[in-house]
Amino acid sequence: MTPVLGKQPTWMPKIRLYERPGQRLEDPMWKNTSLSRHKLLLLSKCSCFDFLLRVESCLSVNEEMTVKNVLIVGAGGIGTTLVDLLVPALERIQLKANITLMDGDVVETTNLGHQRFSQENVGLHKVTALFNRYSETTEYVELTAVNENLRDAQQLEDYDFVVICVDHPHPRRLVHALRTPWIDLRC
Repeated sequence: MTPVLGKQPTWMPKIRLYERPGQRLEDPMWKNTSLSRHKLLLLSKCSCFDFLLRVESCLSVNEEMTVKNVLIVGAGGIGTTLVDLLVPALERIQLKANITLMDGDVVETTNLGHQRFSQENVGLHKVTALFNRYSETTEYVELTAVNENLRDAQQLEDYDFVVICVDHPHPRRLVHALRTPWIDLRC
């Protein structure tokens, strides 16, 4: 399953990073990112490296950037995994971002087998459980939980980057119609 990218930057080749002794990052693609070589090497240790580099390219022009607003729609199997990978990776490379988590669902016991929640999260809104997991442990990422489903385009205003992690067609159509950069992880 390959993610669908909206407003994909033109420099998006297949990303390969090698950390063998003596090997250098000579690929011209690295010139299109504002991250230093050190931060790229730190980021490459994250399993969502390719996705994070795409997020970074949409969010920053240089290392002294303003804080950007990212919306993640959906806190199920894909959304929880994304947050569990993205927040620590952004902390690791010290990239500031405001991430809004949007989902109206509540954690049920049936979710525990395939989504990244625990028994103590049952009965909580999914985005509240994710917010509680990271709200006090992050210095560079500020999380906001919105306990509602995406229903209209007005909910998408004021975001610099949108990630859609739901399989319902209506919210996906809303995101696909945006002029703001977006990525659909359900495709």
